[in-house]
Amino acid sequence: MSKNPSGNKLVEIHVSQALLDNAHEKVLSIFSDWEFTPAQVHSHLEVGLNRGNMVLDVAQDVVPPIAFALSYFGHTLPQGLIQKLRNKPQTPDTLFELLCMGILAHNHKVVYEPRLGDGKVPDFMVELEGGPPIYVECKSHRFADAPYAQTFQTISSEVFDSFTNQPITEACQQERRRLEVHLRARPNSQELDELKKAARTLGLEDFRTECSVTPNIALVSVPQSQPVRASASIMSGRHKVGTEWTRFALEKCHLLTYSWPGLDRQRRRLQRELLKTARLQLRGIPAGSYGMIGIQTVSAKRFLPDLHELIDQNEFNRVPLVWLNPSLSPGTDSRIVYRDGSRNLVDRLFLSPYSGGIDSED
Repeated sequence: MSKNPSGNKLVEIHVSQALLDNAHEKVLSIFSDWEFTPAQVHSHLEVGLNRGNMVLDVAQDVVPPIAFALSYFGHTLPQGLIQKLRNKPQTPDTLFELLCMGILAHNHKVVYEPRLGDGKVPDFMVELEGGPPIYVECKSHRFADAPYAQTFQTISSEVFDSFTNQPITEACQQERRRLEVHLRARPNSQELDELKKAARTLGLEDFRTECSVTPNIALVSVPQSQPVRASASIMSGRHKVGTEWTRFALEKCHLLTYSWPGLDRQRRRLQRELLKTARLQLRGIPAGSYGMIGIQTVSAKRFLPDLHELIDQNEFNRVPLVWLNPSLSPGTDSRIVYRDGSRNLVDRLFLSPYSGGIDSED
């Protein structure tokens, strides 16, 4: 495996303000009966999934995909597309596929939802000039809807409740410190009761160094300026804010809970299954064409080793490209992982150089 930072590319996409304004109006129309917040501002859209809720930034997460859809379909969007957008468990996936299609449509002709001979319908197809067609299937890892995320949310909520209105919590806020809770495994109810007792009886000075409260729960107090640990793939924080607009950052939380390793293994299984589902959707692409999977997920750096392992397997011979976390947002670690010998497809797809990383199996 070699990483090629010199191959980083930039895709410049220019969208007129008029199109963005039309897209914003279309968003308000499509989701008129959904919950926009704050009231009268409509800067965020809450999407109720099967198990949890997802909050989308309207300007960043919703308007650009809808602008791309308007550019492709015209002012009147197909009713089937609107139904997909309004089907809440499907909303993130549909916005993601429109984003991917819009980025690639900037340089290529694309065909939305082509039907394959086996009856399956990929998200879209890219017609490369002088090259093979590329069928694209996009999958969004709905973190808020994942069972492992729900499990962690349940446990972390109990942890936070243990410290609500406790002197140790007030001391953290006053001294600009962060109380970190490290979970080595899922704590049982008895361990959570022990944590509540510790929160009531112990002081901040007891946790200047890491201290085990139970076999599976350890506490430590650190300065808020100290970076959060990179060892846990899931973290949950609590931060006291006022009534004014406040930027939330995990480092500034006064209480932070780190997940246990077993949840990370569950995340990996879900991500690998998502990749498999997308690959099977592309199994019937015509001879002479290739497939690419776009995947939007959490803990992307932790998922990269799995991608490098899987992309080399025979099952990915016809689907040699994986586009990890495509995004228009600055700072997003978007990458393309591809099989040995497929670099020419990457170069043809991204005629304007691509800004994310390019990982090869050359």
